[in-house]
Amino acid sequence: MISVYIISLKESKRRLDTEKLVLESNEKFKGRCVFQIFDAISPKHQDFEKLLKELYDAPSLLQSDWYHSYVGDGLTLPELGCYLSHYLLWKECVKLNQPVVILEDDVTLESNFIQALEDCLKSPFDFVRFYGCYWYYHETKFHVLPKEFVFAPCDDSSKSRFFLGKFKKFFNVSRFLNLSTHKVMHYILKKIQKKYYETHEKEAFFLEHFYLTSVYVASTAGYYLAPKSAKTFIEATERFKIIEPVDMFMDNSSYHDVMNLTYVPCPVSLSEHSLDSTIQKPKKESLKSYPLPPKKSIFKNLFYYSLNAKKRLKAFNQYSKQYAPLKTPKEV
Repeated sequence: MISVYIISLKESKRRLDTEKLVLESNEKFKGRCVFQIFDAISPKHQDFEKLLKELYDAPSLLQSDWYHSYVGDGLTLPELGCYLSHYLLWKECVKLNQPVVILEDDVTLESNFIQALEDCLKSPFDFVRFYGCYWYYHETKFHVLPKEFVFAPCDDSSKSRFFLGKFKKFFNVSRFLNLSTHKVMHYILKKIQKKYYETHEKEAFFLEHFYLTSVYVASTAGYYLAPKSAKTFIEATERFKIIEPVDMFMDNSSYHDVMNLTYVPCPVSLSEHSLDSTIQKPKKESLKSYPLPPKKSIFKNLFYYSLNAKKRLKAFNQYSKQYAPLKTPKEV
């Protein structure tokens, strides 16, 4: 049977909810898959320092497309802990020598979860997201995934609209409150980037449900993983070191040549806990013991959005051609 791992901190406030989900799912999907909790790696974990010495090297960030973008300011300790949790589960997948499903503890299983798992097992694909969102406000033609930013649910719809309106107004106006060259450049660059992607985005479906796009798809909330791709992710991590958040690294085929697909409709969704991180934020003084991120050229960063878009379009064309016989007659 397929193992389904849910990454959860022992001391997490939602640990009881996760344990309940495991019990209910094992009863509901008995004979099909086995759910179990994987204790997350946090900065407090006994092996955290050891793993970081092996897999993190600050100067290596200069190899990262994410770091050279204008949103990459270096990795936080919680982000490193998240990456290490997934890395250890990739190793577990290779050890078991069979596909696994990896979930984070802020997800809700949808009614098509088992169908999606069965479709993945029958497919030739080694890595399939069970949830994904368009990263950084991308606009696509199919609109099959949610955007990155999700607002917390509110019982009172009028209050929800009020606060949402206030937030959007602040988000737009605040960009010009600090008229530094750095801030203005970022705002202008985002506008240019959005226009650029509108003419460089490609999308396609394979076997009806497997969605491929040249747009960055964020989130490691849930995914199906076979040993071949798990081994590839491990080798790429050891070669490049940890150079960006794990979802960004997994999504960037230029590091590892793993095809990135998302199953649609998504078999998992984000629960009400998704806005609350359970990986503890380290105290400021604890950050001083780690090397600072290297300096990067702001001028050079201006061109990274187009460079990344070209890389992703190249990968899309490669995989689209490779799996052309499986393509659902739907591509833009």
